[in-house]
Amino acid sequence: MARMLRSFWCLSFLWPVLILTVQAQTTSDEDFQRLFPSQGVEHRIDFWKQIFTRYGENDLVLHDRTDLRLVYRVVSFPSRANNRAETRQQQAELKKATEGIKRVLSELAAVGPESSQLDFKHREMLSLLKLNNYQPTATVLNRLKENIHVQRGIKEKFRAGLVRSGRYKEELETVFKNRGMPSELSLLPHVESSFNYAAYSSAGAAGAWQITRGTGRKLLKIGRSVDERLDPVKSGVAAARILKENFDALGNWPLAITAYNQGKYGILRAKSIHGSDINNIINDYQSKIFGFAGQNFYAEFLAAVQVANDYSNHFGDLTLDPPISWRKVSVKKATSVSSFAKTMNVKENVLRAYNPQLTPYFWRRSRVIPAGMEVRLPVGDGTPEILSDTPEPTVQASGKETLASHRVVKYRVRRGDTLTTIARRFQVPVDHLKKANKLRNPHRLYLGQMLLIP
Repeated sequence: MARMLRSFWCLSFLWPVLILTVQAQTTSDEDFQRLFPSQGVEHRIDFWKQIFTRYGENDLVLHDRTDLRLVYRVVSFPSRANNRAETRQQQAELKKATEGIKRVLSELAAVGPESSQLDFKHREMLSLLKLNNYQPTATVLNRLKENIHVQRGIKEKFRAGLVRSGRYKEELETVFKNRGMPSELSLLPHVESSFNYAAYSSAGAAGAWQITRGTGRKLLKIGRSVDERLDPVKSGVAAARILKENFDALGNWPLAITAYNQGKYGILRAKSIHGSDINNIINDYQSKIFGFAGQNFYAEFLAAVQVANDYSNHFGDLTLDPPISWRKVSVKKATSVSSFAKTMNVKENVLRAYNPQLTPYFWRRSRVIPAGMEVRLPVGDGTPEILSDTPEPTVQASGKETLASHRVVKYRVRRGDTLTTIARRFQVPVDHLKKANKLRNPHRLYLGQMLLIP
């Protein structure tokens, strides 16, 4: 398949010198700048706005790792690689482009900026460096040569995230406002996951807020069947607690936001060395784990806020997903999802859409709603009516509904099951299982045996 390599050398695609800044509408400009200062990170913000709105998933931006004003080249492919052969070919083209930039910098360092041997590429490189106040000495050029970084554009991903964000936008803003925190913090998932509610990272973080398992266990229910990190509202409450703890420990929002990505104790250490100015930490803090992501996380957040609050200027008219409204039903006893869906007269795909905390494992294997779980159901036009032959849900003092009774759940024993593992899966005591099934010897289960779950 033919490949297109589009090269933009230096001046041919320089970033706009002047980019209009749009502050959040929910906070006055003055208050926003006080809470989230941008001084010192303006060039980083401009870079990430370009990554969010100009460059797509097939565009690879070659730039300086430290000074994001220095964008050397953009390599564009017709599409993402679909197989190993295409991956190798694209990697080879990207390597060739990177080596070409290094070669130009090396040649400039060898012959000097005044040499008669310079060609068009050399002169364009010099123009880019001089525009950004660099003296093209051999030392500077050799340092730049070893500091090239590649960043893929995410225009399509960010646009999709804007659309998805409409589902929980108002509720997440309320989560932060009710805690006396800036509502702009509710936009952090644009950076973490592009509001992908089912996202899992290679580091084990999950959900729109990308909370790790270790941190999440202190604040949320996390198991094979139910993972509240996938619930954007409950995980949003957890994220608000994390950010507030960071703020209380670090003293300002730039550090608190950076700590959300890097960890509170790492940024406390950085603060003890370089003080509370985020710019000093970004530019001077040395740590094996404080790399490109940590240095840019705060600037990415500010860029995301600006784009989200002015998205029509970048993406045209977008129709955001409508807010999701629901009522909660608390399941008193463990029940199968098919029985619950039938009882509540709602389709399983609706249950799945309204209850993102139910994991892929739940829908693939378990399919048993644990006792005490709050299940969300739609409200408003088209709200499912409760079947007339089932008991009406009783309303507790909290205002939440409880399914007063349910059909008997039957479970067929699978390979490797024990009474203990089955009891744990359905969250019932082993003794109750033994009694309900009149099991004299709980160790003698057989494959295919049908058990009643009390």
